[in-house]
Amino acid sequence: MLRWSLKLVCYEYDIKYRPGKGIGNADALSRWTSVNAAEARGMGSLADVLLLEEPPSGLNLDAAKIAAETKKDPVLQKVLFHVLHGWTGKNTDPTLQPYWTRREALSHNKECLLWCNRVIIPASLQQQVLKVLHAPHVGIVQTKAYARGYVWWVGMDARIEATVTVCELCQAVRNNPPRDPHTWILPDKPWSRVHVDFARPFQGKTFL
Repeated sequence: MLRWSLKLVCYEYDIKYRPGKGIGNADALSRWTSVNAAEARGMGSLADVLLLEEPPSGLNLDAAKIAAETKKDPVLQKVLFHVLHGWTGKNTDPTLQPYWTRREALSHNKECLLWCNRVIIPASLQQQVLKVLHAPHVGIVQTKAYARGYVWWVGMDARIEATVTVCELCQAVRNNPPRDPHTWILPDKPWSRVHVDFARPFQGKTFL
């Protein structure tokens, strides 16, 4: 239920109660109440924060470390405070403006901040995460698409673009845009078209 609420936090919807006797195909897991308290409090990988069955491929981040660095980040500490206690009627802090505009979609889980279903990465871990995202060298578009499925921070897209643009390997394997071939129209008779150019400087003069 929590996972669905995170996915739907960006939308407006109404929850309608349906009694158990009205659900004819409830599965066993939805009725299972035996939950290990230690496991419920445990913090493993990014998958635990995002409520995924397994961690994203190549993005095995330590959820406890993300939570610890979030506590040290002065901006995210303010954001977490507002998420827990509510936002004021008007934002006057420019550092919080990107979060203010997204305030309706912000939440927290296992002491990590989330925007919709994406974990907000603290500044101290952004370079590490960016390195992981960039590792496959798949270009700007695919790197952004992969990142947008799991993580977010202010200016993430610009950081990805800057990293990929200066990467020699990415540029070596990128698809060059097709060139528009330029062909001359065949003349219908001799000397119907003459090409000229300047040759200079030669002995202080310009020749045609």
